[in-house]
Amino acid sequence: MQVAIRYGLILGVINILLAVFGYIMGVEFSMSYYAIISGVFSIAAIIFVCVRIKKENEGIIKYFDAAKMVFVALMLSYIIGSSYNYVFNNFVAPEYTEQIAKASLDKAESMLESMGMGESEIDKAMKEARKSSSEALENPLMPFLQSIMVGAVVLFVIALLAAIFVQRKPIEGEFLYDDEIVDNNSEKDSW
Repeated sequence: MQVAIRYGLILGVINILLAVFGYIMGVEFSMSYYAIISGVFSIAAIIFVCVRIKKENEGIIKYFDAAKMVFVALMLSYIIGSSYNYVFNNFVAPEYTEQIAKASLDKAESMLESMGMGESEIDKAMKEARKSSSEALENPLMPFLQSIMVGAVVLFVIALLAAIFVQRKPIEGEFLYDDEIVDNNSEKDSW
């Protein structure tokens, strides 16, 4: 489990650095390129965690142990990144959150227009979106907690899928206890 915690912490710090980079680059960058960079990073992080977990367990790890370790690493990373974003967006730079919300609404409105929606339908949809946005800005704790819960479910499914590629059962005659598989490198310093 130490392997999962270590890489979860590392990925969490990288998430924070990505968020800082997005803030430095500005709202326009965050609205257009940040999602792509974040998505590529997320896929790379999942692959990296899977490879490291498999390597540090000498290639032998049971499916549920692999799923558990991948989930812990990804969830820890997600919680660290989300907590940083919550603190930053609500206490350090709340105006940035408002700028992002305004830019998101503007982008959504132009997308609806490009789809050929009628003026009244766009007005109705944008009124609802503005209401949701203002509620989230007024009470940011609820969206934060909801994102953690939804993130946990999504990351659990991702961990189950990723574990398919990480797992390898011991060869016949090879007997390992679960704690040997999960913590076989706990005495080693593998940095």
